[in-house]
Formats: sequence, C-alpha cells, structure tokens
Amino acid sequence: MRSLFTTENGYIGTSMPSSIMPGLEVWLLFGGRVLYVLQRREYGCHLLIGECYIHGYMGGEAYNLWKEGKLKDEWVDIE
Repeated sequence: MRSLFTTENGYIGTSMPSSIMPGLEVWLLFGGRVLYVLQRREYGCHLLIGECYIHGYMGGEAYNLWKEGKLKDEWVDIE
C-alpha cells in the first residue's frame, strides 16, 4: 500500500512502503530509476526505507535540476 505525503517544499508524492514520516529524506540515487526515501542515521549511514514518486520530479526534472546546480550531490552509505 502506498502513502500520500507532502514535502517541506510543498511537493506532493506517494511512497512505498506506507511508513513515511517526518524527518525522512528523498534522494535521487544515480543508477536508480525512481526516487528513494532514506532515513539519516546518527552514525553517518542512511537506511533505505523504499521508493517514492514526487509529482514534478519523475520525468527527468530532478536530474535536470542537479545538472543546473540546483541540487547538491553527496556520497551516501546505505545499510
């Protein structure tokens, strides 16, 4: 089952699984085909929660924003 959510910036999305909660982060992972929900852990790693859809970011818009320098890139360790 998917869960409906709104980001801090006002974007509307759905996530799988439905356990979305405040404080989680949406990431564009290079090599992935969708956006992903990650939880930042205290010791520097991230926990993969699941995939998500955000209206206005799925048709290559997120990648284009990154190319334009509007999204930062960062190395991430996922457990």
